[in-house]
Amino acid sequence: MTKIVSGYKTKKALKEAVLNDPSRIYIDDPSFINSKSGYIPEVVGNNTRGIAVTNHPKRSWFATIKWSERKNAYVVT
Repeated sequence: MTKIVSGYKTKKALKEAVLNDPSRIYIDDPSFINSKSGYIPEVVGNNTRGIAVTNHPKRSWFATIKWSERKNAYVVT
């Protein structure tokens, strides 16, 4: 299920924020079953496949946040 990231109008703004400090970006999981909300290092961890996120309530963009072992950092695609 797609998770929600609030406070970013564009995917580009989210990408810049993840590059600067991913530990300050909160991801909310609206699911009722096995939901996991928290900051990027807690939710994404070392997941190289990534998680899908969107802005709320417009859902005008979608992104994938994942761990890149090559860059040794979180990336947004």
